[in-house]
Amino acid sequence: MLRRVAVPSKKLKPIAIVIPYRNDRDQNYQVWCQIRHSSDELNGLKEFPGGKIELSESPEEAAKREVLEEASVELTMNDLEPFKLYTFQDGLLIRVFLYNDKRGLFERANYISLMALCEQTELIPPNNLEILEDLIKYFQEFRV
Repeated sequence: MLRRVAVPSKKLKPIAIVIPYRNDRDQNYQVWCQIRHSSDELNGLKEFPGGKIELSESPEEAAKREVLEEASVELTMNDLEPFKLYTFQDGLLIRVFLYNDKRGLFERANYISLMALCEQTELIPPNNLEILEDLIKYFQEFRV
C-alpha cells in the first residue's frame, strides 16, 4: 500500500551553513559571523557563512565551498560537525554544521559572544533566531 506524503506548497530551497565557534577559558562561547551585503531585505544583517546547495553537491561540500567563498577559509569534511536540519515556512531547508575553530582560521574581529549576538535580534535574520536558541541549549547541555 502506498503512503501519502504531504508535499509543501512551496519548493524547498536547500541551504548549508557553517557556524564557526570558539570558547575561552571561562566557557564563554563566541560565534563567527559576517555582515551581509546584498540588495535584499537581509542586507546589513549578521549571518553565518553559507548558501545554496547545488544539485551536484552534498550538504558538506556546499558548506565547505561557501566558507571558502565567503570567509576565505578552507575546511575539510572532518572539520564539519553536523548540528541540525531546519525546515522553515518560507521554503528554506537549512542544514547547519558547526566548526570548532581551535586553529584560529577565522578572522578574530568577526567573533562575537553568542549571548551578545542573541540580544541583537534586529540584526539577525529571523530564521537564525531559532538556530541560535538551539545552539545555546546545545552548548549548555553538551559542551560544559
